[in-house]
Formats: sequence, structure tokens, C-alpha cells
Amino acid sequence: MDEEKEVIEKEYAKRTEYISLFSGELGRKILNDLIANHCVLSATFSSDPYRTAFNEGQRNVVLRILNMIIKNPSDLLDRVREIEAQMKKHSEMERAMNDYG
Repeated sequence: MDEEKEVIEKEYAKRTEYISLFSGELGRKILNDLIANHCVLSATFSSDPYRTAFNEGQRNVVLRILNMIIKNPSDLLDRVREIEAQMKKHSEMERAMNDYG
């Protein structure tokens, strides 16, 4: 029983560390970048099976982080909306720069 309690305490401590790391402004920015650029919001399939496996590996790392910090599925939806808004803003800025230059 003590061994089981120790495992639970270690898991709780690890989750707390993940939450602490990714809950600040910089952590949110980094995680949003990981989500946007590592096949979390896009397909992992490629005609090259090695590329598909690579994409799945990238995606699984980000999903592990999300699993450690997200308590409620609606939190994930909020995060996706936040990322989509950032991506839209970035695209608009790129278009404006291209129109200017």
C-alpha cells in the first residue's frame, strides 16, 4: 500500500510541475506553438510511412503534455480557439507585410 501511495504522490508532483511550467504566459506561448506546429491540429498522415511515424511522434509528445495539464476537455477547446486566433492574426500580419513590401 505504501508503494502505491508513493507512485500516486510522484504522479501528482509531476503533474504539478507540468502545470506550473505551462500555466505562465511564456509557457502558454510555447505550448501553443507546439500545438500549432507539431501535428496536433493537423493530420499526421504522409505518403512516406517514416514521415507519418515521425509526425505521430511529435504529436504524441504534445499530447502527453496536454494530458498532464488539462483537467477539463473544455480547457482544450479554449486553447484551440486561442491558437486559431493567434494563427489568424499572424496570417493577417504576413499579408499586410506582403502588401506593403
